[in-house]
Amino acid sequence: MPLNPNIALQVKGLEVPNPLAQMAQVTQIQNALQQQRMGDIQMQNALREQSRQRELESIMSQLSPTASVSEQAAALHKRGYFQQAQALTQQAATLAKTRREEEEARLKALTSKLDLTGRFFSEDVKDQATYDVARQKAIAAGLGTADEIPEVFDPAIVARVRNNAMSIKDQLAARQREREVGARETSAQAAATQARVAEQ
Repeated sequence: MPLNPNIALQVKGLEVPNPLAQMAQVTQIQNALQQQRMGDIQMQNALREQSRQRELESIMSQLSPTASVSEQAAALHKRGYFQQAQALTQQAATLAKTRREEEEARLKALTSKLDLTGRFFSEDVKDQATYDVARQKAIAAGLGTADEIPEVFDPAIVARVRNNAMSIKDQLAARQREREVGARETSAQAAATQARVAEQ
């Protein structure tokens, strides 16, 4: 029987595995395992953060709505939420400072207005002509409208306006001094709270 040449051609010789292809497969497997580990770590971190957030919410919900910032910070610090405690005290200090600055600006504007009123309606305003000039200046400066400031000179009204402007200005100055003292005390209390929280 004759030999079929197709059979001989189908026989394969010894094949040696390609080391580069094997290394590429190993690298792919290692990369896939590393990505899986990274995904697991990210999932664990997300779960841990979610758990800490729930615990933080639980701590804050247990506090009285009227609890002071120092009490809230102390409770957070006690449970290991150091950054949140510090952020809370800093936020409260910043808010107090902003309110204080707004109040100071309002008081300065009011003091300036009263000072202008006192100057416009000074003792030099003695008759209708001087009163008309003072009235026009006061209206132009926005201290009142033409309807609010009477057209006719009345020495009693001028004296009352002048005295009220000066007494209120003095009251505002005293109030400003009280606020400055209060601001220093608030700053000192905030520093003391942070020091107490840090010690716990």
